[in-house]
Amino acid sequence: MEERNVIGGVAATAMSGMMEFLSPLKWFMLVAVIIIICDLRFGIRAAQYRKETIRTSRAVRRSVNKVIDYVCWILLAGGMGNAFGVPLDVPVIPATVLLVIFCVEINSCFNNYFESIGKNIKIDVFKLLSKGKNFSLEEFTRSNTAEKHGVDNTPTVKNIEVLQYLVDCLLQPLRELYGKPMSVNSGFRCERLNSLVNGARTSQHKKGEAGDIACDSPTELVKCLKQSGLPYDQCGIYKTFVHLSLKLDGTNRQETFYGKY
Repeated sequence: MEERNVIGGVAATAMSGMMEFLSPLKWFMLVAVIIIICDLRFGIRAAQYRKETIRTSRAVRRSVNKVIDYVCWILLAGGMGNAFGVPLDVPVIPATVLLVIFCVEINSCFNNYFESIGKNIKIDVFKLLSKGKNFSLEEFTRSNTAEKHGVDNTPTVKNIEVLQYLVDCLLQPLRELYGKPMSVNSGFRCERLNSLVNGARTSQHKKGEAGDIACDSPTELVKCLKQSGLPYDQCGIYKTFVHLSLKLDGTNRQETFYGKY
């Protein structure tokens, strides 16, 4: 009887410690499950588009392997968090490690989705989230007006694709030529936000095709653009910023105009 009590006590202590360790990680586990399900669904649809034979056993094995991989990564991230501490009760280290891991899978989800609908589009989440370059997705969606009125200014997958094209093919190359800071005054606007700021009904901001770029010398920035040969649709010159747009679909007009303010 005493041996059973000792074993039970040891097991209870071990389980208590394990639950305490796993509790902060439960949301990461939930996100991992959602991402795995999405990737499985879009992966099957992409394979169907390629007219490949869907093997259920292979899909199950692949998903189980991913679950095991994610459990290992989550446990590793949790262990690192325990080792280095959790400042202000925020799991910064586990979140950072898992963000990188999750982004790899999110890239796969996006790419499988686009392939499943017959589009040869590659999304690189790292480019849009990275500060290694000079622009981020957050800059293009941030809006004081949206925050004030409680508007959700989250772009769709298509909007993100268009924003990435705008950054990769126009804004980032232009920033490197200009050689000085450029910031986004206004980027993507959902329909509601565009209405609140009195944007044009056909505003390219609603599609993610345009950005109002603040800089210390709009005239110099426009000069760099003209000399660069970079593609653009519209270039609107204002006192403190330049409105720049680029279409992913359709003809780019290369129009230049002067704004009213």
